[in-house]
Amino acid sequence: MTLKYPQSAGGGDSDYVSFSPLKYRSNQSGGAAAPSSGAESVVLYMPNSTPGMGNGNSWASASFLGPLGELQKEAGRAIGSIAYDGFSGKIKSTDDILQKLKAEGTAFKDNVGMKGALSAVGQKAMQAANGFMGVTPNQQLALGAGAVFNPNVELFYSSPAMRPFTMNFDFVPKNAQEAQMMNRIIMNFKKWSAPLDLENGMFEIPHVWQVKYMTGGSENQNMNKFKKAACTNVQVQANSATSMHVAHDGGVPIITSLSLSFMEVDIITRQDHEKAGGQGY
Repeated sequence: MTLKYPQSAGGGDSDYVSFSPLKYRSNQSGGAAAPSSGAESVVLYMPNSTPGMGNGNSWASASFLGPLGELQKEAGRAIGSIAYDGFSGKIKSTDDILQKLKAEGTAFKDNVGMKGALSAVGQKAMQAANGFMGVTPNQQLALGAGAVFNPNVELFYSSPAMRPFTMNFDFVPKNAQEAQMMNRIIMNFKKWSAPLDLENGMFEIPHVWQVKYMTGGSENQNMNKFKKAACTNVQVQANSATSMHVAHDGGVPIITSLSLSFMEVDIITRQDHEKAGGQGY
């Protein structure tokens, strides 16, 4: 059964949000996550303000100061090139390794050269002098020649960021049936976002959720898509918009606010955007 609030949600060509609980599977296990018996999907109205979704990527700068930095950068480039060829299967034999080492050695010699190597040794000596004089190599150059080393700044890519998002909903039940549905929806989110005590010193991992923006019976192609997401917090507050506690018969609050915080379980790649179409993720 699908739990709905309001009861008209999902009808006709209306816009709404669907939440489907799925058994957790690691990204390495492969295959689609499966639904669980007893876990109910939820359909809620489209909130007035949907969460802003960033697509963050981590970049960081690094400085390769002076001739010593140039030598270190060239050595790092050579090691990285050899390693990449090994990881990608281009190096398949001892001869391939020797040829690659020879090619990188030639490139290192051409790019650094004897002058660069001697300059790097000189900069290293200046670093050693910093240890007992307390004057950095750049400060030594500034004092002696009115110059400083080129910082040789490079920007390096690190990784894509996982995406968190939060959705907020208000329940304003007008009768006992809507109040009961509200309670079932809140319980459903709490229950399947919590671990199961296996009573052997371990927990079964909570379910994850497939969140979708929907229009009628189809996924909305004009809004972002979501990857499966763990629900990291279910927050419920009664009468957040009133100055005092107000309730219907039976103690049902006039307004109950539900805040759902999620974190997607996988990173988003260029292929994901292309496959999704529309606005992508």
